[in-house]
Amino acid sequence: DANFARTYDIQDKDDTDITNEIFLVGIGEKNYFDLRGQDFLVQSFRQDELQGNSFPGNQSATDQQATLLPLLDYNAVSGEEFENGQISLDVNVASISRDAAQISNFDDIGGVSSSANERFTGLEGNTTRISGELEWKASSISTGGLVSTASLSVRGDAIFQDTDNLNSVGNPLLNNESIYRVMPAGMFEIRYPMVAQTETASHIFEPIAQIVVRPDEENIGQFANEDAQSLVFDTSNLFERDKFSGYDRVEGGTRANIGFRYAASLKDGGSFNFVAGQSFHLAGLNSFAATNDLVNVGQESGLETDRSDIVASLRASNGRGFSTGVAVRLDEKDLDLNRAEVDVSVNESDYAFRTSYTFTEAQPNYRFDRDRHEISGVGSLRLDENWRVFGSASYDIEDRELFTYSAGIGYDNDCFSFSLSYTDNDNRTTGESAGQTIGFSLGLRTSGG
Repeated sequence: DANFARTYDIQDKDDTDITNEIFLVGIGEKNYFDLRGQDFLVQSFRQDELQGNSFPGNQSATDQQATLLPLLDYNAVSGEEFENGQISLDVNVASISRDAAQISNFDDIGGVSSSANERFTGLEGNTTRISGELEWKASSISTGGLVSTASLSVRGDAIFQDTDNLNSVGNPLLNNESIYRVMPAGMFEIRYPMVAQTETASHIFEPIAQIVVRPDEENIGQFANEDAQSLVFDTSNLFERDKFSGYDRVEGGTRANIGFRYAASLKDGGSFNFVAGQSFHLAGLNSFAATNDLVNVGQESGLETDRSDIVASLRASNGRGFSTGVAVRLDEKDLDLNRAEVDVSVNESDYAFRTSYTFTEAQPNYRFDRDRHEISGVGSLRLDENWRVFGSASYDIEDRELFTYSAGIGYDNDCFSFSLSYTDNDNRTTGESAGQTIGFSLGLRTSGG
């Protein structure tokens, strides 16, 4: 218990969240290996009460946390070309166990409590998923400058689950049968970069078109979604073959992505980059419109309709430490603003800071029943050659709540560095304190931190 540890000054045991981990990592020229086991401990029963969570018997928030053993990631890329392209292999294995279901109810933020308004972010019991994907990808440039890229891939997943209390309030699954799914995909993309040179800059104008052909996604909602619960649709994943953030969901159906990119490199070191585009669901089942995903991922993402929201981003830099950017997602019907991000960064020798503003339209299916407006900032100031101070803060404009802030001081020289920091966090929903952290770090330049 965190309070017990603080009262009796038991060091390293008074954190609100504690991660126990063992891992093995290997990195080669064209391959990557990561094997680890993780166990999580949450020492905050007060937080459970604030969120309206109740647990049978002696269960607690820690019982809701997953134990991962093992968690494996492996990636390899062929060193030689095969049929003018390269072959890559991705393998992911995740075995997760949990003693209590993790369910988010909507009624504590003004929604109507019902089974349809619950997000099952973690199921009680054990789930093991083994995933592997093999892809061939090749690009060519025509004499006219057209860049064509083609890829063929096949992915296979095997899911084995032993979850408790089937078809209950805490577990909507109907059976514990093993699940196998295969997702082949073919992708073809064309880009036509046009270059223009002026006295002050080099300009690139690049229209982009991409089509991905796949069968429908299968077994949606028939097993836990642990690693694909977050989805932010923007220009960074507009041309991703699979826009889901993890392996538990795999995008299916036929989809076309179109867009335009403009980039300018100024001779004085500055740069300018603009990207805009839209995604179209052409055939089959739209994975992002599926209503039986246990965490509602994809809904209200801008991809759930046949014609997606329009995404655009603009970034500029003077090449001497100053940069600014803006990203938006506009409704496909009336161009209303559904999401926006604006940031400004300055990086000088004596000081650096970054401030940003984020707006997100209400997403009831994600437990946010009203618009969110947030401003945050982070910065550091060098006091002399070795000493610096730093800090950060995030402010909820809608609730007028400073929900997190931190401050610290650091020292750096040629041999070592250290810093001391303080962080305070508040719960975004209730406004109550979620805990404070004091951190100290020491780094030896020759042997690591």
